[in-house]
Formats: sequence, structure tokens, C-alpha cells
Amino acid sequence: MKARSALLEGAAIFVGGLVACGFQAVAMMGTSTQVFANDTPIARLVDLQGNVLVSHDRSIASAVEEMPLPLGSRVVVTANSAAVVEYSDSCRVDLGAGDRFDVRATPPCEQLARATETR
Repeated sequence: MKARSALLEGAAIFVGGLVACGFQAVAMMGTSTQVFANDTPIARLVDLQGNVLVSHDRSIASAVEEMPLPLGSRVVVTANSAAVVEYSDSCRVDLGAGDRFDVRATPPCEQLARATETR
């Protein structure tokens, strides 16, 4: 009887821990614009359609319209979704379903312009 009681108590602690983790994950998702607030943004997400995820350092969040993107952020566009990464210099990167994009210091439009100039 004591063994069963200890087993049930252990299960209650385990389930309680899972519930607490679930609440923490939901709380993070609700504040996705604040997840990366400590870093200076160099771009932002616009024209979101569907489910788009953004990761930075050790955090991941569902994207929201005009979400700031600091250097090193990764944007992941899921099936049937789309987004645009917009840099401050008006460079726009269209992303479609299945695309992944890493936010870098040099906007890709600038890199394309340089490559065209050297031809």
C-alpha cells in the first residue's frame, strides 16, 4: 500500500511539473514580441500569412506582424504560410512555405547589388 501511495505521489509531482512547463510555454508564446527585446533589431517581419516561427539564441516564438528581428534570428515559414523580412534600408526578402532565413548584418539586397556591379 505504501509503494502504491509513493507511486501515485510521484506521478502527481511529474504531472504537476508538466502542467507548469505547459503554462510557461503558453506564457512565452503570448509575449512573442518581447522574447527578443534585449537585442537591437536590424529587420522586422511583415505581411505574415499562416504559421511563421522565429528563433534567436535559445528561444523560439510564433511570429507576429512587425516583429523586430535582431541579428542572428532565424525565420522558419511552415506549410501554407508566407512572410517578408524587411530591413531598415527597405530591402525586402519574400519567404514562402518551407523557407528558412537567417538575419545577417548585411541585407541580402546589398549583397546582390555588389555581385551585379562586379560582373
